[in-house]
Amino acid sequence: LGTCSAARMAVLLAQVKTRYIQRLILRHYNGSNIRQRVSLSSLARQELIWWLNLRLVECVQSFKHIPVVQTVALATDASDVGWSYVLAGCWKAGPWSVVDRDRHINHKEFLVLQFALEQNLDTLTGKTVFWEVDNTTALAYVRNGGGTRDWSLCDMAVSLRTWCAIHRIVIIPKYVPSEENIVADRGSRFLRVEDWFLLPRIVRRIFTLWGVPQVDLMATHRSAQLPAYFAFDRQDVSARAVDAFAQDWSFDLAYVFPPPPVILKTLKRIWQSPTTSSFLVILPWWPNKPWFPLALQLQVEPPRRLPRCPNLVVDLSTGRSIPNMSRLKLVVWKLCGGGAPSEMLIPECGSLSTRAGRRARTAAISRPGDPGLNFVDRRAWMRLTALYRLSHRF
Repeated sequence: LGTCSAARMAVLLAQVKTRYIQRLILRHYNGSNIRQRVSLSSLARQELIWWLNLRLVECVQSFKHIPVVQTVALATDASDVGWSYVLAGCWKAGPWSVVDRDRHINHKEFLVLQFALEQNLDTLTGKTVFWEVDNTTALAYVRNGGGTRDWSLCDMAVSLRTWCAIHRIVIIPKYVPSEENIVADRGSRFLRVEDWFLLPRIVRRIFTLWGVPQVDLMATHRSAQLPAYFAFDRQDVSARAVDAFAQDWSFDLAYVFPPPPVILKTLKRIWQSPTTSSFLVILPWWPNKPWFPLALQLQVEPPRRLPRCPNLVVDLSTGRSIPNMSRLKLVVWKLCGGGAPSEMLIPECGSLSTRAGRRARTAAISRPGDPGLNFVDRRAWMRLTALYRLSHRF
């Protein structure tokens, strides 16, 4: 078992093809007699035969880094009442069957991934899937090709990873909090996704001040402030493209009003955009948030205060102003791209790989934002230029 585990760096399915051998050892080993003879189970025998028949060409695993923009984005979520996934802007959801509705939530999260892959096999064959999920157990079992705490979930992981290898599908999992997994999380609970819409006359003032952008990066056909926009849903036929984070952000000027849960993700994407690209970004004035230093670093000029009024922002999914709008401080920020390299991904090789030197490597990685910029005077908000005071220019 140790020899097989050591080969995980070179053999793609090394972890997957040792799970039933591992189960056999754990079932019979009591910590004392290591020389006892045991009968091989049929599954353990199949794994040993697989190792014996392994060819040299199957022992060369690629460590090539994959740009995140070249992967197929998949976000999944499961709840007690239903499931949902978003694959490259295509959203699907449904209730659980009678057979599956009483399963453990970890199993349900795994089933959603299985649904998404099987229902889109023609699209995903030979592709790398960037899977975002908020369940750490399901993520770990997919990444490690199984586990020892839940044998039923282990069986599902072994089956799925083997199936993916047959169809040349590589899954790169990433944990995201539920609040950032907006569309999939709402879909699994059959809730509407918020569609925030900024008052048009305020938007016109912004465009008059800095110019008319080429595209609205996050919108729907109802909330779009420009003819060209990126939508969340593939069913939005009027959109220029679907899923802004899967698109190229090389624009002379773009507009975006990101939902609060994805502000940091949006700013990181701007940081990775060319330095020739500029963005008009509507953000809350939240100096204590972890994304605030990055916004300061990317600013072209200080932000402008937006007027505080009850109907400044309307949620078009309900037709009402968002709660406590009069207390929310919004600013418009002109930011430029940071010219940083785009995010690169590499398939996981298990928890034991590259452990040595991890601390030094992590310390050497540059991060957006300067922690020294975290402190902002509370009176800074009042010192910002108010956009509505420029009304005589419009």
